[in-house]
Amino acid sequence: DGKPWFLFLSYNTPHSPLQAKEADLEKFSHITNVQRRKYCAMQSCMDENVGRIIKHLKDRNEFENTVIVFLSDNGGSVEVSHAVNAPLRGGKGTFLEGGLRVPMILSWPKEISSQVYTKQVVATDILGTLVSAAGGVAPQSEKTKIFDTVNLIPYLKGEFNDSLPHQTLFWRMSLRASAVRDGDWKLLRPNSEFPQLYFLKDDPSELNNLIAENPEVAENLLGKLNQWEHSLERNPAIISTPQWSKYNSRLYDREY
Repeated sequence: DGKPWFLFLSYNTPHSPLQAKEADLEKFSHITNVQRRKYCAMQSCMDENVGRIIKHLKDRNEFENTVIVFLSDNGGSVEVSHAVNAPLRGGKGTFLEGGLRVPMILSWPKEISSQVYTKQVVATDILGTLVSAAGGVAPQSEKTKIFDTVNLIPYLKGEFNDSLPHQTLFWRMSLRASAVRDGDWKLLRPNSEFPQLYFLKDDPSELNNLIAENPEVAENLLGKLNQWEHSLERNPAIISTPQWSKYNSRLYDREY
């Protein structure tokens, strides 16, 4: 009918419990690990159904002027879902790159050309991007930017040259870990281990802890992380109950 519309679709797949249709399992019969086979079959089913949505938009001539954002909320679970995040270390539940870095697709053919955008963005940018695309202004708190969001459209159009949407990004889960990334430097602070420092440009797999050689960099990043934590209006308490501490410690301690 020509009116603006919004759809949020959150697929349960490929989350546990791992369950897949027989027809999808057959596609991956060559995979001997049963759990891995189920995981791949679930991914295939999701891909197929995303395709149905795209086809519907194209059939209605709405695809070109529809903003579509597709992403995962975290890296694959290497324990439950038998995901593979290689060459990144870590997975769901950690602030290692295997837990943080996920593919993200943003499609708006009428406004944005096809490209691979490599600068760091964060899921909260979806708010500012979609509201701005609709002609609005993203909300802000009076005290601080609890709606910490950036409109990505100008960056994807190349209007800001080589500037970054975010120079610094922060993460925190109470009783589990916190982290800060500034440019290519990243300070990781698991609750169960000593702080770690990585230079992601040369070491995306986070195999070389450089904190002993660069204490001043670590101190600077720690100061930024503390400043951010002190500015929060409310504590991000996602999965923060004590029962998760032991599970989380195991995730950081394991070999990937």
